[in-house]
Amino acid sequence: MKRSDLIKEEIALAKENAKKVLANGSATMEEINAATLKIDTLEAKLQLALKEEETIRANVAGTILENQETPTGIDSQAYEKAFLNFIKGKSTVDDQMVIQAALSSGTDEDGGLLIPKDQETKVIELARAYSSLRDLVYVEPVSTLTGTRVIEVDGEYTAFAEVEEGAKISDIENGTFKSIGYSCKTYGGILPIPNNLLKDEKGNLLYHISKWFAQKKVATENKVILEILNSFSKTAIKGIDDIKTAINVTLDPAISSNAIVVTNQSGFNELDKMKDSDGNYLLQPDPTKPTQKLLKGRSVRVYPDKVLANDTTKVPIVIGDIKKAITLFDRQAMTINSTDIGAGAFETNTTKLRGLLRLDAKKFDEKALVFLQLDTAGA
Repeated sequence: MKRSDLIKEEIALAKENAKKVLANGSATMEEINAATLKIDTLEAKLQLALKEEETIRANVAGTILENQETPTGIDSQAYEKAFLNFIKGKSTVDDQMVIQAALSSGTDEDGGLLIPKDQETKVIELARAYSSLRDLVYVEPVSTLTGTRVIEVDGEYTAFAEVEEGAKISDIENGTFKSIGYSCKTYGGILPIPNNLLKDEKGNLLYHISKWFAQKKVATENKVILEILNSFSKTAIKGIDDIKTAINVTLDPAISSNAIVVTNQSGFNELDKMKDSDGNYLLQPDPTKPTQKLLKGRSVRVYPDKVLANDTTKVPIVIGDIKKAITLFDRQAMTINSTDIGAGAFETNTTKLRGLLRLDAKKFDEKALVFLQLDTAGA
């Protein structure tokens, strides 16, 4: 608990005592003056404590921005203790200074404590163990909540006009441009932690917190990306020839050459059973990765059905350069706040940890992928 909160509790008790003194008809002037003086003294101490805490918050938000790299020589055990004390709501001035020295960036507009660099790295490492769609799309880190990107539509097909010897060079037509705006939305959740667990600082709590953040981070990013992916027009196919046509004709050759195939478990099962007229399987082993398959030389990425869901009996088969098709705008500010009093924490003897992410995703090139659907009904 912060020093200012402790003083506030003392003030509340002092005021309650003053009421009792005043209610006592036989109270002396000395007793009344003593009760009043105690309240005034505590009020003054509260103002000093609030100023001290504000200075610490300002240092965290300001001075750390000048040094983005985590300083060397940080005592990791001292830092872990300080970080856990913050979560428990028992952070001291010394704890705040240890955390301040170890943070990789300052607080954002929402306030609160950013996950330290070493813990965010752990979150990213754990996220790789889950079925994340993040690696499929282009990820652009942004420093503002909103912004605009301008792209030229089919600009690569606009050629210069032929110029005769000595002739005047004519103006060329302006390309067709479109503006794509992003607006990072805030996504968050609350993790209740039993206070009995918090009493043991060696209970692998940081790993538990990192794991929770990793799961929620992946689930949130997947949701945002899938909303955009599912907005692409879908094409029904019947079999192997339709897939070849999509690769050979529908996709631009420049896109097709860099394309990958993305499907789910059900879609992979259908692709894995497909044979051409000569009895050759459509999918071939990847000689560089024995556990993976290739479709006409394109790598096949398989996701669980619960992540990349079927449309009733239709399985998804997405082929293209998805990094050109979709951009994920990442505000890169994961924040956490904790309370052991509000949000029902007091009644349940828990400390509640709130995590926030800010993301947005946009469609950039409609022609960079084809979204095929194979109906397995009756197959």
